[in-house]
Formats: sequence, structure tokens, C-alpha cells
Amino acid sequence: MRRSINKLFDLEPQEVVILAPEELYGSKIKAFVERGHSRDLFDIHLLSSSLGKLDFKILKRASIFYCSLELKSDLRDVNIKHLIDIIDEKRIKRELRPLLRREFPFDVIEAKRSASSMLFDVFDLDEEEREYVDSFYSMRYRPELLFPENPLLKYHSAAEWRINYFKKRNR
Repeated sequence: MRRSINKLFDLEPQEVVILAPEELYGSKIKAFVERGHSRDLFDIHLLSSSLGKLDFKILKRASIFYCSLELKSDLRDVNIKHLIDIIDEKRIKRELRPLLRREFPFDVIEAKRSASSMLFDVFDLDEEEREYVDSFYSMRYRPELLFPENPLLKYHSAAEWRINYFKKRNR
């Protein structure tokens, strides 16, 4: 996605490449699954409240794509319930509250409910998504299963690196 910036420090108009919102949020979901920090729960909670503005299928598939490329563990072993359950008020107070304005309302129970609901939907894989994930962990990279309209993804350097990592590890 490209955006034009007309006036920035009195320079000529510039075009910059930016991530689509679904791609940005897909990486936020990956961060939550990978780290499980309370601030990641906060991001996912805010994301769940703006889902109507996003293409959920693209968000879901971007999340699956990023998780397959970057998670240390197998995406198929992710336990959403456990990730949500281990974030308690004590962790929120220690990790998140210092980052928020004092008067900012944050309902932990509602955040966990909304994040959990959205994450269960994201990781409820359809047939093509499951085939992509199974192929990926069998060292066959098939991005066309997630994004058939984007043939350039088959040359994604992180995917190539990850598949080679799996091959070396399984020797």
C-alpha cells in the first residue's frame, strides 16, 4: 500500500510504502501468540473493537502467515486459552498500567473476553489455511494457499530462511 505525504518539512511530496492495516494487525496477533504480554492483550483488545473496518479474511491469513514465519514453536500447538488465562490483574498492573494514562479505563475481563473470541476465530483454520500450515511445517512453502492473488510471496526471504532452518534441524 502506498500513501502520499504532501508536506513534510517543506520537502517535495513523497510516496512511502506502508503496511495494510490487516498486515500490521496480523503482526500484532503474532506478537501476542509469541510473547503473551499484557500490552499485547491490550493491542488485541483494541483490534477486536475495530474489526468491522478490516477485511477479516486478510487479517486472519496475515496472522497465520506471520506466525508460521516467526514463531519459535509450531503454530498448530498454540494454546489461546492458556495465553489469555495467564494474564491476570497483577501482570496488568506490573506490565501495562505504567504505560497507560492514569485515567484510561481498562477492563481486564472484557479485554480477555474480546481478545479470546477474536483469536479463536483467527486460529479456526479453514481447509486452505490448514493445508498451508501443514505444508509449511512439512517444509513445503505454499503461499498461494493463503494469498493466491500475490505471486511474489513465493519469493519471500523469511519464508525461504525458515524452510531451510526446518530442513537443517531435521537432518
